[in-house]
Amino acid sequence: MFTIDELKRLAAWGDGGSRPTAPIDGPLRIKLAEIIARLEPGPIVFRLELPLSLAPPMNAYAGMPRHARAKLRAAIDDEVTKAKTRWHSWDMGVRRDTTADVLKGKIRKRMTVSGGHKRRIHVARHSSRKVDELSVDACGGKAPCDRLVIARILRDDSCRWLARGATWEYSRPGEGRFVVEVFELGDR
Repeated sequence: MFTIDELKRLAAWGDGGSRPTAPIDGPLRIKLAEIIARLEPGPIVFRLELPLSLAPPMNAYAGMPRHARAKLRAAIDDEVTKAKTRWHSWDMGVRRDTTADVLKGKIRKRMTVSGGHKRRIHVARHSSRKVDELSVDACGGKAPCDRLVIARILRDDSCRWLARGATWEYSRPGEGRFVVEVFELGDR
């Protein structure tokens, strides 16, 4: 995608401490513009606002017992179902089919996914306590993001199918919330 020379020019340009020796122009500027256009959020297609109890940080989520995670997933699914009635452009044609394969004499079921396209997700954690790391999963987006995949709002939560962004904002104790917004990408 980028040549070594172009990457060196980008590194010099983005270092902030010194002026770049070579300006970003020509083919490099065109490539950057194309990448930005592909990743820039387009129209919002889904928004979900959850209490902080339904968006635990990654460490808390990983340490939950199985029954507590199942209860959390069910509560998030209820909220997603309610929000789907307010947002009519969430569907992007994702299909999930179960097929059966015979492997070494045993029947194995597997899920195949088709349709859909890449989307962008932005999560905002509004809390009185700052998060350790500012990423979608670490600040509480792991469980909601997984449930959006199950609800077919997102095709998958891998970087191939999902661009991610996260922010943290201060809110007074007791007024915290977790907001998930799903956008079409700029090239759609």
